[in-house]
Amino acid sequence: MADDTKAQSWWSTLPGILTAVAGVLTAATGLVAAIKQLGLFDHAPSPAPVVQPGGTTANSTPAIVPATDKTAPAPATNDTATLVGSWHDNADAPRGPFRMTLRAEGDKLYAHIWARCRPKPCDWGEAAASPLGEAQAGFSAHFTDSERDTSVKFHALAADTLELDYVSKFPDGKPDFSASRVFKRGG
Repeated sequence: MADDTKAQSWWSTLPGILTAVAGVLTAATGLVAAIKQLGLFDHAPSPAPVVQPGGTTANSTPAIVPATDKTAPAPATNDTATLVGSWHDNADAPRGPFRMTLRAEGDKLYAHIWARCRPKPCDWGEAAASPLGEAQAGFSAHFTDSERDTSVKFHALAADTLELDYVSKFPDGKPDFSASRVFKRGG
């Protein structure tokens, strides 16, 4: 009597198929992890347009002015008393400032900033904040350490909201990074 069973290929058996699927999933997971470590999934926001006098941007298109909340008036120009306290950003941005403490000492204002850095959050420290001037409400501060040189400008949007714009320059040749964040009082 002849043997009627045909030999099946290893790939067409259930264990063979499961092994192949597991191998593909493992390889794909490793590839995604490697790409994430390289930072290729991080999306840096494009820099904000520079508004020139006359309300135009650098490329001569009309500047877009965001709508403001009419229910909560912004504090007086460069009034440090309304800014003193803790501020936080609830955005899930992968890097950049997420907490700021403003304190006044006499007529001077000081900003202390913490940022999301890699691999862990970093303390940018405290810097004196200077008024932007009579024509423009807000303050600027400068933070420097071994990894970055950052200029920060902030101004109140409302009594419990402020906007922080920053530009970081890196001495190791990484591209400059700029962004804008909205901070809420508290936290």
